[in-house]
Amino acid sequence: MKTVDGICAVIMRGLTGAEEVLLVREQESMQAYGKIAGQESIVMGLMEEGESEEETVRREVLEETGFSVKEMCFLRCLPIPGATAWIFLVEIDVLLPRHSGELSWRWINIEELGKISHLRVPTREAVEMGIATHRKITSFKSTSVPP
Repeated sequence: MKTVDGICAVIMRGLTGAEEVLLVREQESMQAYGKIAGQESIVMGLMEEGESEEETVRREVLEETGFSVKEMCFLRCLPIPGATAWIFLVEIDVLLPRHSGELSWRWINIEELGKISHLRVPTREAVEMGIATHRKITSFKSTSVPP
């Protein structure tokens, strides 16, 4: 089975102990991509030909939520069924005007995340990585992915 590269963007806000993560809700089912209508996840998407991982993050966040990416930090690659997910911790630019996104979204306290049974893979693991990094850094620095 051929694997493809995709991105996962963990978008967080708040201070330690009161962090929230942005979740999007799938509008339709697409079995080939593991999507189920009504299922929630972090922002995810496949890389387009000729696109870098960072460009994919910026495009997917804007397409799905309408927010522009201010900064991002690469966390790690995570193998998931049929793909390799490049996990990024993302800071959105709340000062720029928001465009309408393709998906509905909401902020949820990370404590509430454990109560959601219908999360798309790898949302839980990616958010755990994001929380650990979010609590260690004082500011975002855009970073390139390793070669």
